[in-house]
Formats: sequence, structure tokens, C-alpha cells
Amino acid sequence: MSEVKASTAKKYLVLSDLHFGTPQTSVNNPIALNALRKYLSDHGPWAEVIFSGDLLDLNLSTMTKAIEGDNEQGITGFRKFMADLTSPPLPVDQWVYIPGNHDYHIWDLLSIPVVSTQVLASGKPLGTIPMPYMAGQWRGTQAFISGVFPPAEISKVLVDYPIHPVDCSGKRLVLTHGHYLDPSQTQAGISKNLAATPQNIQKAVREMFIETAQYQAIAHAVSYTYKSRRLVDLLVGPDNLWSRFKRVLLRSKKGAFASPLRDQPINEQQLRAIEFFLLYCCGQAAPPHTFIFGHTHSPGKSSTKQIPGERRYPKDNIEVYNAGSFYPSDKILGTFLEIAPGASDPVISVSGIDNNGNIIRLF
Repeated sequence: MSEVKASTAKKYLVLSDLHFGTPQTSVNNPIALNALRKYLSDHGPWAEVIFSGDLLDLNLSTMTKAIEGDNEQGITGFRKFMADLTSPPLPVDQWVYIPGNHDYHIWDLLSIPVVSTQVLASGKPLGTIPMPYMAGQWRGTQAFISGVFPPAEISKVLVDYPIHPVDCSGKRLVLTHGHYLDPSQTQAGISKNLAATPQNIQKAVREMFIETAQYQAIAHAVSYTYKSRRLVDLLVGPDNLWSRFKRVLLRSKKGAFASPLRDQPINEQQLRAIEFFLLYCCGQAAPPHTFIFGHTHSPGKSSTKQIPGERRYPKDNIEVYNAGSFYPSDKILGTFLEIAPGASDPVISVSGIDNNGNIIRLF
């Protein structure tokens, strides 16, 4: 089998954690937009551009500011970003949006009609659709968020939750945002469930999804007033007090501010949670070749073969990648992940946009 030519083979680009609506994100910087637009134009065609969660920051901002922007605060809205990105049009077949924890409200607004208002309108009793409603998919005008895209792109929009599968070079890849892997987002649910017995797995998964939905509803309520947004931003936002303290602490050792990117690189706990999430939450009896997520803002790669002891997929290793984010570090405005067809396996790379708009291959 000959290798697919890069000039004609359709590829996938993954953008995670853009956080539209916050002043800290690099999407407000024209350098990042211009570099991304040029890369998409020069390296297409693209089967999909995938926004893998926290596209809109509806916890630390509002829907209006995230979508429409705020000129006084220098905040670029997602609508203008997409209009500028696709002018002239890009060779992209489909735009995929996987809601994360900061934009979980998008999932709420799409799923509520399915389980509630449409059921009532049909005359059927509530509860016709089993709860919790854990997965859904909406295309084109079915997904109200598609109206934020330029008119020519609306029919290409797909909202998929909580995972989005991709086939490349005969291999199956699964993408998600990654908040279900985070104990703080699931009220420690997935961490507790790692030791769950076969008899109570389904009950544990159900409780985890319910608790996560409850957590996100509370988190979204923060955005209702400016004071509450400011307080939470100070505590857990991209430039929170702990991040500032760490930068000051490390300044003498590194000679410069440490990266404000938060949380942990890919570790054993995440790898174990990935296998549990795929098998029990998503019904993936056979593991994918590759699992891609974001959420931690820390780009990286690993493999489940690094899990010692008992495994959920004992004979099958999964390649794991984190696409990073568009919260800037000292030298990188944002990162993105690319999936390209190869001779036998997909070719996956993570690149960064530097402060001058140059694309730097990270791994």
C-alpha cells in the first residue's frame, strides 16, 4: 500500500480550549488568527476542523460576549473569528463542535428539547427517553450554534457529545474534551469508579453523568453576574492566584515566568480514566487506535501501555494525545493537533503558534 500524498489526502485539525469570551485567550490576538488561517489554507484539504471543547467560555464569560465579542475589552467573538477565518473560504468539509465543561451549556440547550419540550409537544409522557441523556448529535440547522458560522458553512456544522469518532488510515480515533477524566469536574466520580465492580458499573456511570451535569449547572450560574465571574476567574481562571504564585516561585529558577498553562500532563490516573470512560461511559467494547482530548491545557502524548497492573483493555494499547489550548505560554500563543493519513497508521502531530505567528512543531 503506497503512502497517501499529503497534497490530496484530507486531514483533520483539532483545536481545543479556545475559551472565547475571556480576555486572556490568544484568539483575541490577530497574529494567532492569521497564522491559523494561513495554515488551514496552505495545508488542506481538511475533512474536519474539530473544536474539542471549551470553545466558548460560558462559565467565566457570557454567551453574548463569547459569541459577539466586546470591543471595549478587546475580546474577539466567535462569530467574527469564524467570518475572518473563512474569508476567503477554506477547504474544510465539516466543522465539528464537542462541548466541554466551560461550554456545557451548549449541550444543555441542545439536549433539553430532545428529552423534554419535544416529548411534551408530541403528547408523550416525560421519561420516554431514558435519563440521563448522555450522548447526542446535531447537524446543520438542527444545532442552533451553527447560525454563528458564516452562511456558507452552516450546513457543514456537526455538534457531537461527549465523543466524536474519526477514521483515518483504516484506524479509529476518538476525540472528546476530557472533563470526564477530571475528578474535580465529575465530583471524583470517574476516580471512584475505577475500582467499581461489574455489578455496579452501570449505576456508577449513571451517577457520574448526573453529578457532572449538576456540577456544570452550578458552574454556569457563575456567569450570571460580573462579580461572581470575577471571583471565580481569580480562583480558578487562566491567570488565577495559584498560577501567579507558581510563576513567582519559579522565576528565580527559570529566569522568566513559568507557563500559565494549568493542571497536569498526561499521567497514569488519566490513562486509567480514559479506558474506563471509553469502555463503560461510551460503550466502546473495542478500544480505538488513538484517543485525543484537551481540558488540561497541557499538550502532550502518551500510551496506555504505561499503565501498570490490571487494565480495562489488557491486550490493546491506545495512543493518547492532548491538543493543548489557546491560553498563551511565554513563547506559544496556542497549540493545535493535526491528523494526517499515513501508510499504515495515522500521522499525528502537535504544533504551536509562536508570538510572531510562526508554526513550531512540538512533537
